[in-house]
Amino acid sequence: MKTILVPTDFSEASKNAIDYAVEMAKAAGAKLILFHAYHIPPTVVDAALIIPSPTELEEDSMKTLRAIRSAVLTKPENKVLTIECVCAYGFAVDEITAHAEKTAADLVIMGMQGAGWLSEKLFGSITTDVMRKCKSPVLSIPEKTHFVIPRRIVFAYDYQPLSASVLDPLAGLATQFNSMLFILNVSADHHTTEMHIKDTFRNIQVEEALEETEHTFHYRTNEDLGDAIGRFVKRQQADMAVMIPKKHSFLANLFKEPATKQAAFHIGVPLLTLPDK
Repeated sequence: MKTILVPTDFSEASKNAIDYAVEMAKAAGAKLILFHAYHIPPTVVDAALIIPSPTELEEDSMKTLRAIRSAVLTKPENKVLTIECVCAYGFAVDEITAHAEKTAADLVIMGMQGAGWLSEKLFGSITTDVMRKCKSPVLSIPEKTHFVIPRRIVFAYDYQPLSASVLDPLAGLATQFNSMLFILNVSADHHTTEMHIKDTFRNIQVEEALEETEHTFHYRTNEDLGDAIGRFVKRQQADMAVMIPKKHSFLANLFKEPATKQAAFHIGVPLLTLPDK
């Protein structure tokens, strides 16, 4: 891992994500890019407002980013870090995804706001939009979650056909941190046999993609997807959860579950989404 992009809107949630990213960058030996997207706010009719110019917005944004960088580098243990500050004019999701591709970011780290990272307030938020559109892996950090080395990672996967390269970032992360992977499949079909699921895994070459990584397969039958994953993550005392949001309906359907079901999945660990290329 060489480059970590950290978008920020200067909120408390994004400040916490920066703290997490700082520790991740030190552990991985990666460069940090602090990123902020800005645009002219919509005008209000019949209101005497002074609208700042794009130049003024950029200057203010860079000033804030540099202040954050200075605060981080003031700590002796952070002197080893390389931190860049970048501003871009435009809408956040578009600019974040574009800059992640431009810099070939190995990871994008963002904060999550709200009661939980699967609350209704999150659906359609900047973070979840970036998850669905970004070509780099995106790691969302729940509020008040502090960095720990991800030694135990749950990969929730619906065993749909998938090219092996999609799992390269996960394999790299697990290798770098000597992580144990728990690959979880949840099925609502009580007639699905364990042997059938194992055969499916073999066919999509998951074993080959993760051959250098210690991993185990696990199967659960539960019509409540969120509940099954949440319980498993807690039981395994996992430090991170991993999903694939693109093409497959697995993550999208989970986000649409009623709030009462979402509460069971409020597990308080970072969620890594892998781009389905």
